[in-house]
Amino acid sequence: MPTKRLPVAFAIVAALLASSALAGCTDGDVASHSRALTATRPGAVSPLPANPGAGQRGVPSTQRTTSDAKTTGIPGTRTKLGITKAFVASQPPAALQAQVPPAKPSVDWLVRYSESRPAYRALARGDCAAALSAARKLSSRTRSLYRAAARACLAQQGNRPDLWDAARGDQVALAGSRKWTDCRDADVHLMLGRLLDRQGPSAASTTCPRVVKVSPDRGRANATLTLTLTGSDLPKRVTVKVGDHMLKPVRVSADRTAVIKAPSRRDAGGKRSVGVQLAQWQASQPSASFTYKRA
Repeated sequence: MPTKRLPVAFAIVAALLASSALAGCTDGDVASHSRALTATRPGAVSPLPANPGAGQRGVPSTQRTTSDAKTTGIPGTRTKLGITKAFVASQPPAALQAQVPPAKPSVDWLVRYSESRPAYRALARGDCAAALSAARKLSSRTRSLYRAAARACLAQQGNRPDLWDAARGDQVALAGSRKWTDCRDADVHLMLGRLLDRQGPSAASTTCPRVVKVSPDRGRANATLTLTLTGSDLPKRVTVKVGDHMLKPVRVSADRTAVIKAPSRRDAGGKRSVGVQLAQWQASQPSASFTYKRA
């Protein structure tokens, strides 16, 4: 045998002898042998203790060992020879965990009208599933509108992302159809467009007639106190409700204002501050109010 091959041959023989010796060793022998070998290497770091949990103070949690003696092949368990492996944390670092965004309110810009379809009221309070269920009871064209809005609402909330395409299909089917005669349906149609454009919620707005300003907005009610109402999208005649008191219909002038006589505080319901709105489009939160001064 050439001289240059002797080191290779000695290495092979040494490996065979070592594996034969390890085959007859106990777990303790192997652990002791491992510590001895590590201690003889210059600059070597002391190995982990053979007894899991002992002397591990100050050792990072990702390097601690377990006492599970089962053969699983999973980091954190022991092999057949009893050699312990570094424990791998079961949970990834917080920075690497998938961040699930909270469900966003998707329809809070719809005004909550008391006199409206069940599907509309469900959408206005953000109950998309109830709106989808209520849409099934509507006529074909209106059903398609509310079904599309409910599907887009569910998709944006993260519960049914597969419904984006279905909502888009409903919107395409509605394209070119006649205008919506009910302003609340028109609001839902606008909301559908915002949802499909992936726009976030905005301040509550509506195409329905409403009172936006009362002048004066406070005072003592008497026989001569009149209020001038400024509105948006007002019809030619409106019936105004001040608090709980319904007034007689009044005319709307060309500048979109109407003049009413203020009812007494008692007639208005007894509250100091009362909402002023149109009887046909009563919202849960009136956009205008009047405050009674103390007598």
